[in-house]
Amino acid sequence: MGLITLAQVAGNIDILGYGVAVLGPALGMGILAGKAFESMARQPEVKGTIQTFMIVALAMIELLGLLGFVVFIMAK
Repeated sequence: MGLITLAQVAGNIDILGYGVAVLGPALGMGILAGKAFESMARQPEVKGTIQTFMIVALAMIELLGLLGFVVFIMAK
């Protein structure tokens, strides 16, 4: 294989790596939201507290996804 072919393969692997890296925060957000809604349904009286913690946790998870995107862009 020539150098150009190897560079193209490396570029495609980078895209796959970013796709796998985004999968983690996406699953985390889904699980967090599901568990928060489940707990709000079980105990409606603490809905405000659970919702506040859920929003803060979702923001932190989103930050991880954006950080992965920035690292992906800077690596090129």
